[in-house]
Amino acid sequence: MTSTPPPSASADAELFRTATRHHQSGRLAEAEAIYRSLLAREPSHVGCLHLLGLVAHQTGRNEEAAPLLSRALSLDGATPDCHYHMGMVQSALGHLDVAATHFAKAAELRPDTAEMHRQLGAALQRLHRPDAALASYRRALALQPDAAQIHYELANLLAELGYLHEAIGEYQQALRCDPTLADASRNIGYVLDHIIAAVRAGGGAAAKTMFVLTVEDLTVIPDEIDLRSPLIDALTEPWGRPARLVGVAKAVLRKNPAILGAIKRARQSWPRRLAATQLFADTDRAAVTDDALLCCVLAASRVADIGFERLLTNLRSIFLDAAAAGDDADSLAFAAALAQQCYLNDYVYDLADGEPARADALRDRLAAALRADAPIPASWIVAVASYFPLRSVAGAEKLLARSWPAPVAAVLDQQIAQPAEEMRLRETIPRLTPIEDRVSLDVQRQYAENPYPNWVRLPRTEQPTTLDEYLGALFPPRPFRALGKTAADILIAGCGTGQHALGAANRFAASRLLAIDLSLPSLAFAKRKAREFGVGNIEFAQADILGLGALERRFDSIESTGVLHHLADPWAGWAVLLSRLEPGGVMRIGLYSAFAREDIARGRQIVAERGYQASADDIRRARQELIAVANEQKLLFVRDSWDFFSISECRDLLFHVQEHQTTLPQIKAFLAAHDLHFLGFELDHPLLHAYAARFPADNTCTDLDRWHQFETEHPRTFAGMYHFWVQKGNG
Repeated sequence: MTSTPPPSASADAELFRTATRHHQSGRLAEAEAIYRSLLAREPSHVGCLHLLGLVAHQTGRNEEAAPLLSRALSLDGATPDCHYHMGMVQSALGHLDVAATHFAKAAELRPDTAEMHRQLGAALQRLHRPDAALASYRRALALQPDAAQIHYELANLLAELGYLHEAIGEYQQALRCDPTLADASRNIGYVLDHIIAAVRAGGGAAAKTMFVLTVEDLTVIPDEIDLRSPLIDALTEPWGRPARLVGVAKAVLRKNPAILGAIKRARQSWPRRLAATQLFADTDRAAVTDDALLCCVLAASRVADIGFERLLTNLRSIFLDAAAAGDDADSLAFAAALAQQCYLNDYVYDLADGEPARADALRDRLAAALRADAPIPASWIVAVASYFPLRSVAGAEKLLARSWPAPVAAVLDQQIAQPAEEMRLRETIPRLTPIEDRVSLDVQRQYAENPYPNWVRLPRTEQPTTLDEYLGALFPPRPFRALGKTAADILIAGCGTGQHALGAANRFAASRLLAIDLSLPSLAFAKRKAREFGVGNIEFAQADILGLGALERRFDSIESTGVLHHLADPWAGWAVLLSRLEPGGVMRIGLYSAFAREDIARGRQIVAERGYQASADDIRRARQELIAVANEQKLLFVRDSWDFFSISECRDLLFHVQEHQTTLPQIKAFLAAHDLHFLGFELDHPLLHAYAARFPADNTCTDLDRWHQFETEHPRTFAGMYHFWVQKGNG
């Protein structure tokens, strides 16, 4: 009798491969039988122990799975999948501490696998260790940014922690990755309901600010949530800068089928203007012009959107013809809101053939009626105001003495009374320095012709604070040295029309602010707004940054954003500002990134090649050409930029007389040469979290070399500009 020889090692290896193929195909019983037969011959077969434990877990036998996986790990503790599966088993058994330990080991052994970090995050979340859980989820997303489930789970944790605006952002990202993820849409509704209820219950400034933060980037709006009423309140009071609410307002407005249909028809017919009967279907006209949210948005902030621009440009032409024909009854409130919008965007809308002559003719009729003291239809006023600022009409000030419906009175105040007040205020603004530098004179001329930006309302929801409190909250993990002052002296170097300066004056209500600018019209606008909103802790003066070295006054804080890169030598200008900063003082700087402005540089190149000048007519024509070639020339960033949607800001974007761009290594070199300590960038949380996940060793997010590497990998990181704070040494 002959004995059967034992299986060879190669035969066992082939049998193991057969078992794993069964396992991967879902034939778990067949796989389990082979694993067990192999283990009977080789009890220390790590692969069989591991995968048999996995089969037990997959079939719900976790009590049986745990010792199998434990034995496998005792033989080989360096297998990441085995630790991962042990984590799954221990989690199912409710042993969360043990599960987290194994998930952490799996992530350590295989740090480039998102699922390892995701499961660690989930275990840590259940262990009520939210900071560690957040870090794990964000590390997972850095590795797999299109993973809808990870975005969803991170959003749930953020909502649980009360970071509602961040939670909304992650829910939306989950839906962008997987539009079928219904739970994410439903949870957006829950969060919005909670915030709106808090506002309605008298939650005050904090609740209103949370509403703005939460909805400002909202693009997914559940059907069951009505945002119209709170948005109108938020834009009117306002609860935040109205510009921050335009995006979500557009998303809500597009849920109006009449608006959506009219936008589609206006775009399809462009550049031909449609008659009202062609633009609107049946009763859709009233559904558009009676939309209270649309009227509110038009009067509150510029609407930066090509589709809405096409619609509004077409409507302006319709209202012009109706006014010329004597139609004074239809859509007056909407036409007045459109006139305010046109004034806010500096009349950036395109003009069709023959349209300027028709507008000129109606303006002449209005001027003639004013000379004759004759009756004037309200529709003439708002139609003309949609093409020209009313102050340019001879005798327009006489309109202020007549009685008008409220929407028309608002247009008259915007376009006649307010500019007249600004002209008076120019005489009250002191001049601190001479303006002699050639580039400074060119820049002064540009902003005198086009004050920047035109804005309407200032939020009152921000609670007053001190610089120490503000910077301590903005950069909590960073070594900021407190100033120790409740009432600080602050310089806003280059305040423009004052929107940021007045916000800073409200924020630091106990401090004293000096706001300077080259442009007298911009300063007069800012001073009028300060009076309008009762901001009394700020003074305005005309000055050139380059001349401030002779100023005897020193400041605890200096803010200069979007200004230095328009000087002949930005670094020299920055050095002058530093000479006015107290030792230990802080500075907020904004500079253009060379990486982020590549599209803009291409846009400026096209503008120059075509010979466009910085006139309003040429800017209008250039915009239409750039819109047409955006897809081909990779100019989508330019076309979609907020600054693209007004004459003054488009001039700043594409026609500026002087612009420098810089890089982080250049900024780092300047900081080192001038004893400046980098405190950090002002960035949205998702960008900061993405950087932290990419460079976890930089726990203060202040390593400019790593930020430079991050920016080379993500060139749009600083799409607006580098906004950052630094602190001066005490020497």
